[in-house]
Amino acid sequence: MVTSCPAIGSGSYLLTRDRDAYAKRFGWSVRVDGARLVVDVGADLDMLVLPRSLHQPVQVELALALLRLPCLDTGRGPVVAVTTLSLSDSLQLRDDVRLAGVRVVPRHSTVVLPGLSAETNPDGLRWRDVPRHARDLPPWAAVVGTVRRVLDRGRGAW
Repeated sequence: MVTSCPAIGSGSYLLTRDRDAYAKRFGWSVRVDGARLVVDVGADLDMLVLPRSLHQPVQVELALALLRLPCLDTGRGPVVAVTTLSLSDSLQLRDDVRLAGVRVVPRHSTVVLPGLSAETNPDGLRWRDVPRHARDLPPWAAVVGTVRRVLDRGRGAW
């Protein structure tokens, strides 16, 4: 039986290589969808959308607690913070957090991931503080709690 495999150097080969690298490094169920890498939110990870102005203070605060905040970034608009799965099935945000522009990426949503090489990155999508392994993801509750602390300290600044 003869099976076909993508030619080395082709876009399909690079996407397959990046998909396999995500699975090996992080244990994420990433799949190839056309010419993109995608992941389903709620399967292996959760995500929060943070306004760009709030991202940096939250990242600094988490770093003080020795936590990293890997985010997806297109260079414009909000950033998408990647977290461990929430322990709760109900991903509710308090009013103060929602009013600051933070949103939950709904479970079962499909999100595009940047490739691990320049050839597989769509539309300038890139990692900010790329995770090195699955343990690099901060707990969902820690990110939400940190957002609340940052908002409490800068009340009215957002």
